[in-house]
Amino acid sequence: RHAERMLLVMTQLGIECCHLITHSTGGLIGFIMSRIAPQRIRRIVALATVTPLALKFPRDERGVFKRCMEDVETVEVLLAGALPSLYDAASLGQAVASLSSETVSRPVFKESVSDATKNVVQRLVSDSHACAEGVWLGTVHHLDAAFRNRTYAGLVPSHRTLLLCGEKDEIIPLAHLRALSSAMGDCAVLSIVPNVGHSLLVEQPA
Repeated sequence: RHAERMLLVMTQLGIECCHLITHSTGGLIGFIMSRIAPQRIRRIVALATVTPLALKFPRDERGVFKRCMEDVETVEVLLAGALPSLYDAASLGQAVASLSSETVSRPVFKESVSDATKNVVQRLVSDSHACAEGVWLGTVHHLDAAFRNRTYAGLVPSHRTLLLCGEKDEIIPLAHLRALSSAMGDCAVLSIVPNVGHSLLVEQPA
């Protein structure tokens, strides 16, 4: 449904065709768009993308996503896990471990992180905390269902695609990206960016 709506937005804006730059779940949406209307997509840059294999979210681990709607500090820890290069490793490890307890430990930025980057992260935390239930719970539910049912497993994008993945990404399995790249053959280039996690544009914007 997201892919169809994005194509409708393109139509309403008078965009006949375009390049796609996507991130995370948006990558899977972009791949579906390219299947529905291949003539409207030129090339794709997919940053830390969810692949057509989707993602597994065990039911007993989903409570933390519900807490994100209630507790901004839980959001902060989850996002820090997607931005590992910005945080002191020891404090980040303690913070992630604390997600299973009632009291969440806040991660500490590395001294080298600029105030500008800290402000961007705090804005992301605030905006993410304000997200609706459909984002925190619906996305997890649908990705897990697609993983279990192999809903998109047969989808092999045919557009030229650059797949960018952070070396320390703990969200997207590298095996999924390697499988997608292999299936796409000469259409895909897989590049692993060293020392960054899931959010490349925040961790290494240059």
